[in-house]
Amino acid sequence: MKKRPIDDVHDGHGDYKAEAERDLKGVVRRRFGDVVFALMGSWAVAYWVYLATWPESPRGFDTLFGGIGLAILGLFGTAFLTKLLSDVTLAPRSRGVIVTIITLLFALGVALPMWVRGRAEGASRARHNQVESDFQQTRDRADKKWIDDLYAAGAHGPLGTEPPMLVVEDDGTAVEVRNITEQAINCVHIVRHLPGGGGGIILRIGGEDCLRLGPGDSATYEASEIQSTYEHGPLEFRIGDPSDPEPTWWSDNALDSNYIREMAH
Repeated sequence: MKKRPIDDVHDGHGDYKAEAERDLKGVVRRRFGDVVFALMGSWAVAYWVYLATWPESPRGFDTLFGGIGLAILGLFGTAFLTKLLSDVTLAPRSRGVIVTIITLLFALGVALPMWVRGRAEGASRARHNQVESDFQQTRDRADKKWIDDLYAAGAHGPLGTEPPMLVVEDDGTAVEVRNITEQAINCVHIVRHLPGGGGGIILRIGGEDCLRLGPGDSATYEASEIQSTYEHGPLEFRIGDPSDPEPTWWSDNALDSNYIREMAH
């Protein structure tokens, strides 16, 4: 077998092929380390610029142009530091000082702030979730109290029953209601069902589901699309809700819904 030139290279003491290969691996590892430290340093600088320019998160075009600018800064910074650390004339001690400085800058200027910011954001999310949970629990208690009070006061009746606070005139299609109480009614929802029950079409006032009725005020409700199958069908009424409980009166079929059943429990 023909020998390769490297097999015959000697340093006076024998074949140093293995030593040359070890040196080559060392150079590769050092170059890789140079790139890693250069990335750490450039990342630290780019992150500081980001924090100084946008204390809050960037929006709109700032996100696009800011991202491009920071990417360019990072590339140039990485190239500069890689060249500096790879300089063969750089003394090992000087290189060690530069690497130490880069490591400290990255740890204190990037890793630590990101960790602190992450903890702050986590705490903020936890507070937000707690506020939402407290609000939902308060709302659930108010909803249950409203439905319990409604049943206790008997403020409900079968489908087609007129609420005691209204005078209702129904010609089979349009419905006129008049508030006969001494207090305003903020909203009266009316739904006309099929004559035999079931189905349902919302009656409106000029496109609105309801309008405020002061004492003695009247309003006429009509279907947005006349459907003969609903003519003279029974009316469903919904007056009041947990956010506006006075006065309250609901038709029984409206109370028999998932929303009301959930509130009752």
